[in-house]
Amino acid sequence: MLVEQYLQARGSGEDKEIRATITRAINASPSLRNKRDLIEQFVDSVSPQGKVDAQWLAFVKARQAAELDQIIADEGLKPEETRAFVDNAFRDGAIPTTGTAITRIMPPVSRFSSDNHHGVKKQSVLDKLVAFFDRYFGWRDDNPAVTSTLWAANLANPHPVQRAEGFAADGAYSSATLT
Repeated sequence: MLVEQYLQARGSGEDKEIRATITRAINASPSLRNKRDLIEQFVDSVSPQGKVDAQWLAFVKARQAAELDQIIADEGLKPEETRAFVDNAFRDGAIPTTGTAITRIMPPVSRFSSDNHHGVKKQSVLDKLVAFFDRYFGWRDDNPAVTSTLWAANLANPHPVQRAEGFAADGAYSSATLT
């Protein structure tokens, strides 16, 4: 794992190339780009004592809680309902953008005002929660095996293999490996 190599080389001054490799791995993966600051802060804060995977889980949990608390404070959301809403979204694999679930976490806003405060507020909350969800989905799991597998798959290979799958215009399904 690149982070473990970085920790081993940190003391000898050889860490610049490994750090550059970590940055290239992040930039090479579209799914990691919105997590760049999170990964870089972890790499800077990781301790040589202890397991990297356990430190990563603790770091992600702390950052996730802090970011969700900030969204709750910024938008004036109901704390317990918002946490339950987000937990359900992670369980279900998506933030629900329709229905009444989102309105239950929002502060009371008139739906009948002439300037559409309700719609603007709802969209603002959804935008922030979707960005939060995208940032932590797949990295939040409390199962260390799942998280370390994701960590290794995303960062250990600076040139990840990507797959393209989909339906062609004629309705045929195809799959290809991109390098």
